[in-house]
Amino acid sequence: FVIKEGYRVKVRRIIIDGNKSFPDRRIIKVVKTRNAWLFNSGYLKEEVTREDTDRIKAFYEKEGFIDVKVAYESKEYRKGMISVIFNIEEGKRYYVDKIVVQGNTVFPTEDILASLTKIRPDAVFSRQLLEEDLANVQTLYMDKGYIFVHVRESTAINSETGKVAVRLDITEGEVAYINKIKIQG
Repeated sequence: FVIKEGYRVKVRRIIIDGNKSFPDRRIIKVVKTRNAWLFNSGYLKEEVTREDTDRIKAFYEKEGFIDVKVAYESKEYRKGMISVIFNIEEGKRYYVDKIVVQGNTVFPTEDILASLTKIRPDAVFSRQLLEEDLANVQTLYMDKGYIFVHVRESTAINSETGKVAVRLDITEGEVAYINKIKIQG
């Protein structure tokens, strides 16, 4: 067997195509692939470029673009140099429609809605921000001794209006009490 290795390929340019809502600079800050220049080798790594598509997708989803699609391609610039092109289909930006809370008896609905600091009606919808707010609701209950509380969210996406209805189902459980505290030392 004769193995003939190819040459390592450097990234000459990173091109962002299809972005309408954010400038190229902002998206390039999200990716780890970099151009070759004086202080950066700029070698192309396929696995990093694939991860970059996921990073761009996560960035767009955090900004409310649930339907975003990201793909990449590479075009040879000259021998040993390529351009990496990220193609983005943004889709529609989604906003929170209404928030419904069910199963709460310990706290009034107003207190639970007040603990939601990131997800509000008419705000940009983001699953990541919703997860952070779910943790806030659980903390509200746990501070009062309801350590077995379970908060489950469900969403209804209306693609025609671009709105997402959010429902929080709360299973409060029982108050937990401390039985014994042993201090040794």
